Amino acid sequence: MYYLPKSSLELTFKLLRSAQPSLALKVRNATLYPLRDDTQPRIPIDMTEDEVFIIVNQLMSVESQARMGSKADKGRQILASALIADWLTIDLHE
Repeated sequence: MYYLPKSSLELTFKLLRSAQPSLALKVRNATLYPLRDDTQPRIPIDMTEDEVFIIVNQLMSVESQARMGSKADKGRQILASALIADWLTIDLHE
């Protein structure tokens, strides 16, 4: 089982919903997981390694697009970079 902060899941959904709608919806659905209490800031996610790999690839694409062109978006680039780091350092608990 994978664990990520709810904020990372929500932001990942926002960045992926146009490129990978079905996967973005799965990420969004994970944010609806009921937390037992406020001392557990991380949400368990039931995803395969392939799905996590696709998420990271899509976030890398978003980051790359945010860097290019005359309308470069530094904020979007930084956000995508931070989310990539979150997904690559995802907590694994059995």
